[in-house]
Amino acid sequence: MNTHQLTPMTSPAQSRPTAATASSERDRILEEQLPTVGYIVHRIATRLPEHVDVEDLHSVGVLGLMDAVEKFDDTKNCGFKTYAEYRIKGAILDHLRALDWAPRSVRRMARDLENASLEIEREHGRKADEAEIAERMGLDLDAFHERVQAVQGSHPLHLEDLGPRSDDGSPVVGCDDWLQDPNSPDAFEETARAECREQLEDAIAALPEQQSVVLSLYYFDDLKMREIGQVLGVTESRVCQVHARATKRLRNQLAGSFGDF
Repeated sequence: MNTHQLTPMTSPAQSRPTAATASSERDRILEEQLPTVGYIVHRIATRLPEHVDVEDLHSVGVLGLMDAVEKFDDTKNCGFKTYAEYRIKGAILDHLRALDWAPRSVRRMARDLENASLEIEREHGRKADEAEIAERMGLDLDAFHERVQAVQGSHPLHLEDLGPRSDDGSPVVGCDDWLQDPNSPDAFEETARAECREQLEDAIAALPEQQSVVLSLYYFDDLKMREIGQVLGVTESRVCQVHARATKRLRNQLAGSFGDF
């Protein structure tokens, strides 16, 4: 009798990688490729103005790496590192394009100005002047100045750059310190005052008509007692009596809101 050695069968579920395994492998690849993100960000950031946040670029680059891990197809004739670099750089450049509000024509002008200036500096070993750059670009000085102004207007200006600076060029104080107007009213105090005035006006309007009129004319229209008496056709002493009754009534009514009125 022939005996056959039986090989245990592996079920399809066992042959497929589990979700936990796939997640672990994805995390491993991400950790391995993080230095690539830093390298690409550093290489791009050296050509960018100071206002661009490098940390934001790194975050965008990590998202590009994660996208590369999800979309990589190992059946294509391309290594993962090459594909990841392409996706990381593409994500960063897309982010920079979204931040750039200047038209492409202005950016092209900036590159042309820079290239012309660098060419002259290399040829003569000194800084190029305006006339030389304009001639190299085939422009008269008026057209050259128009292009320079257009390029300068495309660069954002930081508030810190407007404030006082020390000898080494660093800001002496933060922009909050030198922008603040010491004579400007306190916003919280002004809001509280407006709320109190509104509540007081409502309370005065709820008084008997003569008392309401006396207080309104005295406090809001700045009339004197004698002038209020002339308006109402009563004596000044009568106005003082009405005023005293009205203020006493308001004290009782608003004591919970204003304390001592």
